[in-house]
Amino acid sequence: MAAPVWVLCCSVCVAIVAALSPGFNDPMPYYTLPLLEILHPQNDMMMADTELQVEIEVRSELLSSGLRRSRVCIVMQPAYVPPDVVLDSGAGEVDESCFDQSLNYTTFHVAGLVPGLSYALTVGLENDGNMVALSTRTFSVGSILLPGVDDRLSVADALEAGAELHKAQERETASGIYRYVLAIFPDHGPAQHLLGLALYQDGKLHEALSLLYRAVQSNESEENFHNSLGICLKSLGRINEAIKHYRRAIELNPMQVQAAVNLGDAMQSKGKWEEAFKEYSKVANTPMSLLYSQLEPTKAEHVAKDATGRLCELIRVTDGWYRADRCLNEALERWPDEPVFHSDRGNLLANAGQFETALNEYQRSSELGLLAGTLNLAETLEALGETQKSIDLYDQVLGSEIFDRFHPRTRIMVMKATVLPRVLPSSQKEIDAYRDRFEREVEALLHNLDSLETTEVDPNRISLSTAITLTAHNRNNRELKAAMGQLYWQLLYRRQLMLEDYVASYGIIPLPYTQQIEDVKRPEIGPQRLRVGFVSRYIFNSAVGLYMSELIPKFNRDKYEIVVFAIGQSKSMKVAKEIDAVTETIVALPKDMRIVREKIRAWKMDVLIYPELGMDKTTYFVSLARLAPVQAVWWGNADTSGVPTMDYYLTSEHEHKTANLHYSEAIYEFKGMGIYHKLPALPKRDINRGQVRKAIEERFDISPDFHFYLAIESIIHIHPDFDAAVAKLFEKDKKAHLFLLSTSSRKIWKSQLQARMESAGVDPDRLHFLTDVDQKQESMLMRAADAVIASLHLTRPRASLQAFAAGVPVVTFPNELWASRITFGFYQQMGINDLIAASLDEYVALAVKLATDSAFHKEMVQLIKRNRSKLSEDEEAVREWEKFFDFAADQIFPSGELESFIPKSESDWGSPQQLKEIQIDWSEAKGLEEWNQAEGWRLRADEDE
Repeated sequence: MAAPVWVLCCSVCVAIVAALSPGFNDPMPYYTLPLLEILHPQNDMMMADTELQVEIEVRSELLSSGLRRSRVCIVMQPAYVPPDVVLDSGAGEVDESCFDQSLNYTTFHVAGLVPGLSYALTVGLENDGNMVALSTRTFSVGSILLPGVDDRLSVADALEAGAELHKAQERETASGIYRYVLAIFPDHGPAQHLLGLALYQDGKLHEALSLLYRAVQSNESEENFHNSLGICLKSLGRINEAIKHYRRAIELNPMQVQAAVNLGDAMQSKGKWEEAFKEYSKVANTPMSLLYSQLEPTKAEHVAKDATGRLCELIRVTDGWYRADRCLNEALERWPDEPVFHSDRGNLLANAGQFETALNEYQRSSELGLLAGTLNLAETLEALGETQKSIDLYDQVLGSEIFDRFHPRTRIMVMKATVLPRVLPSSQKEIDAYRDRFEREVEALLHNLDSLETTEVDPNRISLSTAITLTAHNRNNRELKAAMGQLYWQLLYRRQLMLEDYVASYGIIPLPYTQQIEDVKRPEIGPQRLRVGFVSRYIFNSAVGLYMSELIPKFNRDKYEIVVFAIGQSKSMKVAKEIDAVTETIVALPKDMRIVREKIRAWKMDVLIYPELGMDKTTYFVSLARLAPVQAVWWGNADTSGVPTMDYYLTSEHEHKTANLHYSEAIYEFKGMGIYHKLPALPKRDINRGQVRKAIEERFDISPDFHFYLAIESIIHIHPDFDAAVAKLFEKDKKAHLFLLSTSSRKIWKSQLQARMESAGVDPDRLHFLTDVDQKQESMLMRAADAVIASLHLTRPRASLQAFAAGVPVVTFPNELWASRITFGFYQQMGINDLIAASLDEYVALAVKLATDSAFHKEMVQLIKRNRSKLSEDEEAVREWEKFFDFAADQIFPSGELESFIPKSESDWGSPQQLKEIQIDWSEAKGLEEWNQAEGWRLRADEDE
């Protein structure tokens, strides 16, 4: 280890030629006077750096004759050398340097100090050949001993080693090094900063915040400290404070481009789109030559691309799909081989329903080596029905070394385990084979949780499956859904092996909109209302939204406080009329699991209802958290949720007698269907059936005397049993032509189903597909059809209601599972049994009779028109819902006094013990530890209860 090197400074450090002292041989008559004093270092000071600034003060006024031919001489030598430190030749000798004091030098810089050594420092003042004053100090240089490293490291070298480990995602080891440094130097700013960043990345935001504040206080002029503190503050929701520190970082260094990008993020989170646009644009449009002059080339490229990607995403949110696509195309012209932009463009196209085109972008991204692109490719293959190709690609990724800072192996294993066909295979046996694989792989993950590594997921862009297509399999899904729910619950909540930190791209979230202040206090005096929340992605659209938006306003507001949590909504939704018409409080939330969970928890709900659980990923993964004492799912998705924190499944009395075996939840049956919906008035004049038929004849080039059969189900819900039924139908009715509903966004589905049905003996010349049919057109087609048939095993409630609203009869064949019994349930409410088949042959016979027997068809139309009013504005549905609310209140508050359920931490996910403490009757609601074996219960709040 080398000897120290001296540099002396005045107001700035200026190199000069050092002169050696002749020694301390002169008398010292003024030794006791404070003529000379070492101001820094202090005596016995521990130094964090291997460089030292020696500061002295010469009080020349104490010399009556003043200073003449004066010099300052500095002597420094090791006072203690640890046994394990080997010094370079000459490094342990006395180092002496003298400097002409005529220029009044008071600051001297020494470099090359050896970590672990103690030094003796002596400064002497020589005046006119006499040594007139001395000042002495001892100090030590801190050192760090790391496991596996032979030499002592300086603090700077130890922190650099820690930072390298930090970059390699070995945060635990890196944090240990930072803590070693802080144990010796508690106020060391760089160590506080690095440990604060590590804690932030581990999700320990409040611990991180304290350290980052201290780092900034240690050096207010360090822009990186301000930037990191801003990041932590933003994650804690303290946006205004974060903005202040981002701006301070930029003031300190106008080329602090990462702070500019972060400032853009903060501005967009406040809905200040123009200011966010300005910050992103500033960085994205900075000439690369200027970025290269300020940053390492790799970092300069990364920041420019990052800002450009965020800019394109912001444009998508504010200006729509077309301009965002143009932005990404311009980015790809600038960086044609940037895999992230290919993947982002794939996301844009997939969100617009252009899956085939998106597939090409993901393919290119994957070829360029982006793991996210490969995973998006596998997801899209699954979405397009290329099931085995998707599984094979996941296997290929898992069979290779995965170098990714987000450690996605566990996530990929889950994604692969839950792959399911979109268009169903050609036989029940093949469907069951996919189900067996699903069950086998999910169970394997459950049984090997201890061996799974921690992974990260993006709470905005959830890539995990809710297995929604299981509903079409004509099988009891209780065990499969329950196993999947338990797996997700373990990974996300119980063991927290999936951390919600992953950001694969640029998640710009529209500003959440809340109609009224969220901290709504219940009245201190007077009766307290039961607080009931509805959590829905589709409250303002789709069939579920239609039912809920008409039902909720009917509830007794004097007795129940209703709060609707509208997921995926923002200020852009039509606020005034829709909100006022639904309920007193709407909380519109982005599609971010963390934000949604925190906002719902803050409302301290008594009862939470999930009307369509499983149809939307955000609501599904939020539902795994225990956010209210009673949580229930309605049949908007006609299958069990399998979610271990769901207490009740709200269904209909028209369930099969074995229904309790189908659900992981305890079932609660409503009288009727539980729907309050005002059917539109019958058309004053019927459509011109002839015109519709003529258009179809010309479009599909078929004979004018064809019999028009219309199936009202999505392609992916059509079971292979339906193929056999269609083949029989074509055999019985030679003029039959069947029309199915298709979508242009997934053309491959059509070809897959067509090939499957043809292999089952269905004449392809009599099988037709109607593409992108809207609701108005669908109603018109129903009224023009000779026979409308509900698909086997799964029917769309909205389509059946739409048919009955128009006075159109529908043939249906219910079995044991609720998904097949919805049309049946509507018929039961109307008191009609004429079009309910008891077998596949009867299903075919009824369809043929409806299409070919005009008298029977007319009779059924009149029967529907006479009884359709029983489906409209069903007040009994309102009463049944309110009975459930009262039933839930009895479980939560047996004394009748309402008290709020207040989850205290992220761990309040719903253990049986915690729920017992709030007095839920566990003889009727299953416990988490027993839910997989539970037989279920049939519960109903009858009039006499």
